Amino acid sequence: MDKRKPIINLKGSRTDVTQTVNLESDHNDPVSFVLGFLRNLVGVKDVFSLRISLPTHLLDSVSALEFWQYMDRPDLFVTLSDPDNDVMRFLGIVRWWFSKDSKWKDHVIKKPYNPILSEFFTCHWQVPNPSVSPASKERVSLASEPSTAITGNTTLSDESLVKPPLYTVYYLAEQISHHPPMSAYHFHCPEKDITAYGIDHLSGRFTGTAFRVGPGDQTTGIHVSLNLRNEEYTMTHPWAQVAGFLSGSLYITCGAECVITCPKNNLKCVIEYKEESMWSKPKFAIEGKLFRYDYSKDAGSAEKKQEKLSKVPQVDVLATLQGAWNGKVFYRLANDTTDHLLIDVQQSTVVEKIVRPIEVQAENESRRVWHGVTEALLKKDYVKANLEKRKIEDDQRAKAAENAKSGVVFEPAFFEVPQLGKPKLKDSVKLFSPDFSTMH
Repeated sequence: MDKRKPIINLKGSRTDVTQTVNLESDHNDPVSFVLGFLRNLVGVKDVFSLRISLPTHLLDSVSALEFWQYMDRPDLFVTLSDPDNDVMRFLGIVRWWFSKDSKWKDHVIKKPYNPILSEFFTCHWQVPNPSVSPASKERVSLASEPSTAITGNTTLSDESLVKPPLYTVYYLAEQISHHPPMSAYHFHCPEKDITAYGIDHLSGRFTGTAFRVGPGDQTTGIHVSLNLRNEEYTMTHPWAQVAGFLSGSLYITCGAECVITCPKNNLKCVIEYKEESMWSKPKFAIEGKLFRYDYSKDAGSAEKKQEKLSKVPQVDVLATLQGAWNGKVFYRLANDTTDHLLIDVQQSTVVEKIVRPIEVQAENESRRVWHGVTEALLKKDYVKANLEKRKIEDDQRAKAAENAKSGVVFEPAFFEVPQLGKPKLKDSVKLFSPDFSTMH
């Protein structure tokens, strides 16, 4: 049993296994190298069930716990409970859903570090509430605005003498299983009492021309609680895929559906990510409908026909969506003839995290765990990066062997998972203190 006490100071600065595959070799053409490797995986049901060690020149210099998180726009997150109209609140949830992909608009496709067992990452953001105009205190429209969060040394450039209040959003993620790889995460804004949480468990396979990634069987989606409204929203994940191996120019597309539900209000939204043709230029198109539904009947349905747009009764539709998931998304309310901009992902700025300095981080905190690898990667010293990475992996294998021999069963330090896909912070974990500086 792991007896470590989860105490963290949050003061920061901006700034099933079948085989082992080791690919620690250099290559002048990363795309053809990866394609050659992936071709050997055609027919493998779940690539993530393999122990794969990629060469460091194919890695992103960040842990998956830090990279695979959904708070690109915390300034939108803090406004989710603001609208009094339930449809407009739901559209705010949809906007935040699309905003989480802001990071992909100009990010080079690389693989982040695989978190080690018990690794955790924590940070926070400070943002103003953009649903209130600093000058007039009047509500602004739901239409997407550029991020007004504080990033780096940049501050708000409002002309008003009255500065808007700042809200804090906290994030904690922990690797709670290594095989299968699985992490739990928790976001919270104490001022607005808004929480988002879930389990990240990925499933992947190679089709021969693209690498597809989707939710594993332990993932039930992103769960968002607007506690002041007593509402919970669940957002399921579509499939994503990395395509472009044949052309040598990689890009990301999405397919299948995202289904967002709010049982309390009997509201549901189905967002269909249009499948792309491998022979034509990708359009990244989406189409969606927000509609009323009967939660009690839907929950007992083995086959949810209403998760197909064509099956949604027109009389129940409250709003429609169309656009591109990595560009402009528009919504149109029922009985309206005008499309309104919900978000422009190309103009959406990722808000910078506030992270504690490495020197005060715990030994199993992400940036400290991978510090040696990251430093070497930034210097393009791939030999040293491989050595540092191999040392971490060897240490983990040694610890796993020792624990197996001693009969030690791993227990997460911060999370319990009493219900599938819904992790809960342990009672001993107090993430938010009055001065936003400690976790007890």
